[in-house]
Amino acid sequence: PRIFELALNKLATHPMETVMVGDSLERDITGAQQTGIMGVWINRLGINWSDGIMPNAQIKSLGELRDILSEASSHFV
Repeated sequence: PRIFELALNKLATHPMETVMVGDSLERDITGAQQTGIMGVWINRLGINWSDGIMPNAQIKSLGELRDILSEASSHFV
C-alpha cells in the first residue's frame, strides 16, 4: 500500500477519485484496495482465480475501461 499512498500524495488526489488498472491481483489490486483505491484487474487471458482477492472490476482489454469508469462514476454523483 505504501507505493499507492506515495502516488496519491504526489498527484494530490484522494483514493475515491483514483483507479488502479493492473494485471497482478496480489501486487496491483490488493495494494490499491488496501489504500481505498478501486482495483480493476486486466485479465487478458480470462484466468479464473480463487485466492480470495476480489477486484472491484475485471476487464479483458483497456477498451473496456471506459464503461467501468462510467459505471463507477455514476455511484458517486
